[in-house]
Amino acid sequence: MSGAFLLFSSIAAKFPATFGSNVSLEALWARVHQGYTEPQRFYHTLTHIEDLLRLTTAAVNANELKDGDLVALAVVYHDIVYDPTRNDNEEQSAELFRSQVAVHLPDLPLAKVDAVAEWILATKLHTTPEHLSRVQGHSDLHKFLDFDMSVLSWPAAEYDKYASQIRQEYIHVPLQIYNDKRPQLLEKFLETPAIFTTAHYKGELEKLARDNLKREIATLRAITPACKS
Repeated sequence: MSGAFLLFSSIAAKFPATFGSNVSLEALWARVHQGYTEPQRFYHTLTHIEDLLRLTTAAVNANELKDGDLVALAVVYHDIVYDPTRNDNEEQSAELFRSQVAVHLPDLPLAKVDAVAEWILATKLHTTPEHLSRVQGHSDLHKFLDFDMSVLSWPAAEYDKYASQIRQEYIHVPLQIYNDKRPQLLEKFLETPAIFTTAHYKGELEKLARDNLKREIATLRAITPACKS
């Protein structure tokens, strides 16, 4: 089994009320593994899920999450549907989560199912009122969103590898169009008053994220004139 599955299993063991003895994690994981090993994925793979589950594990161990089981489920399912040619991946992922839970976690209360589905949908924009007001976020949703966006604050070489993997996922888009549209998306992140809202990511990591975004934008725009010639 993958490192992601082992981390998920370790988290699940801490929440027997959700992942009881009647739950087959292997059966649940089969569809997860199928989704994240699809050939069009280069960044949105099981490695991405493993990275986020490591952050979730650390937060669970530090008692920083109210519902670590739900955060783990949101991590596992938030990109389970990923087709770079479509713009409804988050909606499709939320629906697939609901259908999978009905089969594998039928006793999970509807309110919790709804919460996880809403968190998955929130990854479409990664923006909450706290992001817009620069107020610190304390909820599990804010921590989950910061986990998902943490790649933006990685060291420059690692961020550049991420940026290259995203380009591979959008290889169907002509280079000139990609180099025009990708900076527009990144600028939306820069225009958001706060990329991160939780205490750990605010400050220096916010600055690193903004520096990475600005560098990628500059790189793409430097290439674009050559594409037009």
